[in-house]
Amino acid sequence: ILRSRYPKSKIIGLEAVRERTLRNLDQYDEVKYGLAVESVFDAESFDLIVAGELIEHIEPNEIDFFLREVFRILKPGGFFIFTTPNPNDIKARIQRRSVLGGSHVSQHFIRETKIRLRLESFRVIRVEGTGNTSRFIGRNFPKFLYGSYMIFASKG
Repeated sequence: ILRSRYPKSKIIGLEAVRERTLRNLDQYDEVKYGLAVESVFDAESFDLIVAGELIEHIEPNEIDFFLREVFRILKPGGFFIFTTPNPNDIKARIQRRSVLGGSHVSQHFIRETKIRLRLESFRVIRVEGTGNTSRFIGRNFPKFLYGSYMIFASKG
């Protein structure tokens, strides 16, 4: 989607598991391999950082470092967009399922995540519901209806 909307942009991927990018290498101008909490990029390198379903794989004690690192490598006025499973998803709560388990080692409630972002100097622009539900009802209904959510934030 990014490549089709911004064909002149340079897209750099960061992936922990090399095999995941092999089928999509043509989508990137460059791919780096490492962990999101490792410093592999220079300060103020990016206009946009997209982290789809990533933050829940980061240990709770490393979340603040991760957010600081994203802030550090964003250019002033740059955007950070990420999605994560919604711990308040009504369907999961009815089924007594947790977003934790397997490789999901942290959970991110919307209110607390917005506070964390603000503490790291991000400006939270908006929150939208995502996941299968958004295909049927859109993205702006009460967030407990969505299995995941997306936060749009900016540096400055």
